[in-house]
Amino acid sequence: MRTAISIRVYSLNTIYFWPDPNECLGKIYRILKPGGSMVLAFGDKDELEQRSFSPEIFRFYSVDEVKEMLIRIGFNDDISRSSRGSKAHKCHCVKAVK
Repeated sequence: MRTAISIRVYSLNTIYFWPDPNECLGKIYRILKPGGSMVLAFGDKDELEQRSFSPEIFRFYSVDEVKEMLIRIGFNDDISRSSRGSKAHKCHCVKAVK
């Protein structure tokens, strides 16, 4: 007997480079089966904006902005969040389930 395995998608420090995060998240959502999960890890928006990254290349998002995008795409609204690090180097992980 085969057991169904839900697909998981992990993304670490990539959302900054997506030209249209809603489009990218929509594509990920479409490939996930019900129960599949998406984990996004990214740096703290306020901390990253203090550095000299090119705004033409990097786009930063707050945890609330990422959560709103995930819900708008169709993920369950029970999104978990974990944050780690110091004030100068904080990282957030957001997990959403289809």
